[in-house]
Amino acid sequence: MNRTFGIVVECLVLLNSVCQSCTSDFNFDSHLIRIGRFIEDTPTINGEGWPFPNALKGLWYKYKTIEGFNAEAAFIDRIASRFSGEFENVGNTIGAGGIGVGTDGTNSQYRNVTKSDYVAIAKLGYRFSGGLDLALWNYYADNISNTIFTEAKFDVGTEKDWHISGQFIYQSKVGDGGNNSAALQYFTDESASGFGFMVKKDISKSAVSLAFTRISDQGRLLLPREWGKEPFYTFQRRTRVEGFSNVTAVALKWESSFDKENYKLNMFSSLGYHNLPDPADAPKSKYQVPSTAHLDGSIKYSPKSKLFGFSAELYVAGRFLAGETVTNSAYLINRADFFHSDLILSYIF
Repeated sequence: MNRTFGIVVECLVLLNSVCQSCTSDFNFDSHLIRIGRFIEDTPTINGEGWPFPNALKGLWYKYKTIEGFNAEAAFIDRIASRFSGEFENVGNTIGAGGIGVGTDGTNSQYRNVTKSDYVAIAKLGYRFSGGLDLALWNYYADNISNTIFTEAKFDVGTEKDWHISGQFIYQSKVGDGGNNSAALQYFTDESASGFGFMVKKDISKSAVSLAFTRISDQGRLLLPREWGKEPFYTFQRRTRVEGFSNVTAVALKWESSFDKENYKLNMFSSLGYHNLPDPADAPKSKYQVPSTAHLDGSIKYSPKSKLFGFSAELYVAGRFLAGETVTNSAYLINRADFFHSDLILSYIF
């Protein structure tokens, strides 16, 4: 089994300060208009923080009341992906991370040649008094794809300590999928879809959840890794099911938080099983990862007094083959049968 250990030092000061100093907010009762550079968290575009937090440039509008209807709309023409930290044309951000293989099994070639000038985002949501929360998101990536994401969350029980959630995602190709040359396209399938469910129970200062994800076998579901974390309930750190089709995943998670006078302690652990297509089946496996079981855990310490803004986290993970025997080492190295640990030191202000 491969073993790796790393010390990761995150310095999020520069990009955050740049974003704040170049952002203008205008508030009108229940309306907010944000112009400039900023970080926003949405299901598929969000501020995943390593090594840089994804930042956006453009216009963002929010409407929100205390209860009931809420809406958002945005026009983004530049993205500073977490891999570069530089504000770039939307198309140029795609491929800054791993590019995988095309549907023919050869290395993808869309890096730096994907044509896309903007992302348009819209959200409609409604929070019912009984604990039901509905949200509909639409992401239109110019000349690449349109992604519809819907989610329903329901809090139940006398203490509202049970949480039931469901999500559905559907993608369709827009324009020429990023490039008019088939060999250089990022989005090659006509459509892709997936859905998931989760049940979560709050127990004192802890929570336990069981989640399920299914991606259909009708096309690769593509969510640019440069734009943030995946929205799937089965998501675990250092795992992705984006780029695959015909996926079934389940995950059991536990998290706990202790908020003391001088410090805060966050802990989590998760066990997931990802049933993926044969890594040699290129049309269904962009990143050629075999079926695996993934176990990880973390403990994070954040002081509140003299070192406020600093945090230290120990993260460990192990991933193991959970399907047929794989003999091709290219499908195993950094993909399966490894143990990994990080000591992550962060300072944010």
